[in-house]
Amino acid sequence: MTARARALVCAGAWGAVLLAAGCGNEEEERVKRSLAAMVEAVEAGDADALMDYVAPDYTDQAGHDQRTAVKRVMTEVEQYQPLKVTLAHLDIDLEEKSGLAWVRFVPEYAGEKDPDRKTRPKYDFQPGQRLRLKLRKDGDRYEVLRAEMGMSFSGALGD
Repeated sequence: MTARARALVCAGAWGAVLLAAGCGNEEEERVKRSLAAMVEAVEAGDADALMDYVAPDYTDQAGHDQRTAVKRVMTEVEQYQPLKVTLAHLDIDLEEKSGLAWVRFVPEYAGEKDPDRKTRPKYDFQPGQRLRLKLRKDGDRYEVLRAEMGMSFSGALGD
C-alpha cells in the first residue's frame, strides 16, 4: 500500500471514529432545537408558545400540571425587561429507543430588572443545583414531560 493510500485509509478511519463518537447526533440536535424554541418563547414572554413545548400530561413533584408549570416559568422571569436566558452547564442524556431525553442545566437570567413587575419571590439556584427536565419525543421535536430540581456533585464543587 502506498503512503497516500495509507493516509486516505487513516483519514477515513478517523472520520468513522468521530461519527461514532456522536459528532452530529441528530436526536441531540432535535433536543437542542426544542430547548432553543422554549428559551425563545420565555424570552418573548409568549406563554402560548412555551405551552406548545410542555406535554399535556406534564406533572411534577410540586403538583403542577401543564398550565401551572408554564405560569410558574413565566412569573419566574417577569421582572426582566428585556430578558436573556442562558442554559448553563447543559447536559443531555438520550434514551433513543424510548424516545426520552433527560436534560440538566442551570437557567441564568439577564436583563434590566423592574422590581414593580416582581409578583413573587424568585428561585435562587444554589451551587450544584440543576433543573432537570424529562423530555419526550413528539414528531421532530421534544416536549417537557416533567421538571424537578437535582444536585450535581461536580457542580457543588465549582464545575
